[in-house]
Amino acid sequence: MDIKFLIKKSSVSIAITVLLQLPIISPVLAGVDVTVSGNTYNISTIVDTYTSQEATLQSQIWWGNPTLAASFASAVSGSLGYPYDVGQYGPMFIYGYQSFCMMGMCFGNTNTYAALNPVFYLGGGIQDVGFNSDYSYTYAIVNLVPASTNILSSSTNLLSAVSVTLNPVFDGGTLIVDSAATTSTPFTITSNNGTINQNGFASRFSGVFSDAITGTPGSITIANTGSGGSVTFSNSNTYTGSTTINSGATGLPRFQ
Repeated sequence: MDIKFLIKKSSVSIAITVLLQLPIISPVLAGVDVTVSGNTYNISTIVDTYTSQEATLQSQIWWGNPTLAASFASAVSGSLGYPYDVGQYGPMFIYGYQSFCMMGMCFGNTNTYAALNPVFYLGGGIQDVGFNSDYSYTYAIVNLVPASTNILSSSTNLLSAVSVTLNPVFDGGTLIVDSAATTSTPFTITSNNGTINQNGFASRFSGVFSDAITGTPGSITIANTGSGGSVTFSNSNTYTGSTTINSGATGLPRFQ
């Protein structure tokens, strides 16, 4: 059943279709990798109510951003299948939750019969509609943001991005410590070597540093473009190249 109505927001009239329930007919595929804004994401789905999955759904990268939700929906398109029996409706990329009133009835004071704001792929295009939060739907979920590049000289490489969008592989670039942190991630070093810029922060690396290729030495340099800070290696590292500590940097390397 469809109910179409018009709401006004910021002096702009927006037509919204409220689909009270889309019957689910089949499971969708386990997951698909898509590229959005230059990064690769793995998207899968869950089937449940918004009420039951509120925390999970609000933690998605597109929450609060309908433009980004539409970008993901477009990138996934029909790759995760069409889980409803009323047409080519793909999984929902929910980006918001709001209250609204229509014909004297108000929705959204509680989760029951609240208006959800998802976008989804429908027959070659993107639709933006409202849904009931207490019905089960198929929602898109980000499972993984795979690392996409090594620590290269051609890019800005932040410690906070390691194992998120950055592989823990020194390949000629500089890893910038962007906060006082301890990381247990193991790193490898190619023959192109690598640098850690302590950037004024005290950091501790408890993972093992090793050569990326056995028998091919990789070297590490510790630098500092900030004031103060230190770099401490607290594990028994096995890389066979040199260790250089530049003026102004404080490095405490450790080897087996």
